[in-house]
This record gives sequence, C-alpha cells and structure tokens, in this order.
Amino acid sequence: MNGFAGYGLSKFLSGGYSAGSWVNTVAGIASMIPGIGPIAGVIGAVVNRAFGRKLKDSGIEGEFGGETGFEGREFEFYKGGWFRSDKTKYKPLEEKTRKGFADTFIGYKESIEGMGESLGFGADLLEGFTYKVKISLKGLSEEDAAKKIQEEFDKLGNAMAGVVLTTDEYAKEEETRLQTLTRLSTSLQTVNEWLKVTGDQLFTVGLAGADMASQLIDAFGGRISLLR
Repeated sequence: MNGFAGYGLSKFLSGGYSAGSWVNTVAGIASMIPGIGPIAGVIGAVVNRAFGRKLKDSGIEGEFGGETGFEGREFEFYKGGWFRSDKTKYKPLEEKTRKGFADTFIGYKESIEGMGESLGFGADLLEGFTYKVKISLKGLSEEDAAKKIQEEFDKLGNAMAGVVLTTDEYAKEEETRLQTLTRLSTSLQTVNEWLKVTGDQLFTVGLAGADMASQLIDAFGGRISLLR
C-alpha cells in the first residue's frame, strides 16, 4: 500500500475522530516495523475511530433575562467513537460578548415594552421574562456567524412580542408577532399625532384602534404625513 493511498484510507476510516497524540506516536513507531509499516496508518485510524472523539458542534449558549440581561458560556460538543462517550466542554464567555448580548436584549425589552404601553398594555408584562438560547457557530465565517446570531435575536424579539401581543387577529399575512406589534404601535402613534394637528378625534388606544389606524395608513398608501 503506497503512502498516499494509506493516508487516504486512514483519513476515511478515522472520520475526523482523534484519540489523542499518543495514537500518532504509536503509529509512527509501528510504521518502522517490517510488515507493519504499510498498515500502521490504518491501524491508527481505526483506533481513533473506536476510542477518539470528534468535534461536532460549537457555539454559545445561555439565558436572557434576570438582573444582568444575559449570562452564557461557550461550548464545544465532541461526539465519541465506537467505545467512547460523548463530551461537552465549556468555557466562560468573553465579557465584551456577554455585554453585547445583554445590551441587545435590554434594547429589545425596552422597545417592546414601550410599544405595548402605547397600545394600552401594562408596563410590566415582560417582568421576569427569560429566554434560553443555544447558537451553533461551528464552521461559520464571521459574516455567517453574525447572521446566525441575528436570527436568534429575531426569535427572541418574537418571543417577547408574543408575551405582549397574544393574538394573531390583527396580523397581516406572514407577519411575525414583533412585526405586527411594531406596525400597530407605529400606526396608532402616527395617526393620532396627525389627528392632533387637524383637531379631529383621536383613535382609541388599544388593538382595535391601532388596527383602524393601520388601515387608514394603508388606504393612503402609507403616506399619512402628506395629509397634514
């Protein structure tokens, strides 16, 4: 068996699993033994596959909420070989990253609470809200990792909006809860500001009034400000 063929088969058999540097050492010694040398790499590969571990996933996990806004850690999940158990390693999250997650959560929370208040909901609906997250980032570029994290923040925002807005009655087709809440809140505030200027009666604060305001804006093609 030539060297390149042996290497290819060895890589195929190991499948990315590794039992540690000692296997390479043993394989190196075995390669110098007559009759064993040509298959030493294959033997090492089989040992790696049987007793090694392979990195299958890595990323960030934690929980939004509480006094700090976010607490989390980095994780690495290793899949065990035929005769070895799986293992997950953890390490503390860098403070800059933790704070970035926390600040984003707080920003979402304050914004969604404000929209809820504008529609007549209580200000404490998100008090005690928590949300667990596990973001897999293995093999992603910096740009793709940023997109993946943003997707998780979008899910977080929708979960928070779902606590405030508990119905899809006023949703447009394919709107998320957060999009519906934002549209209703913005529509009500925009139309009522316009009505104040014109001296007309304001729409009632609440979902029904906000829905009417949204319909009025739609009727004018979204250009309600042009009517001032």
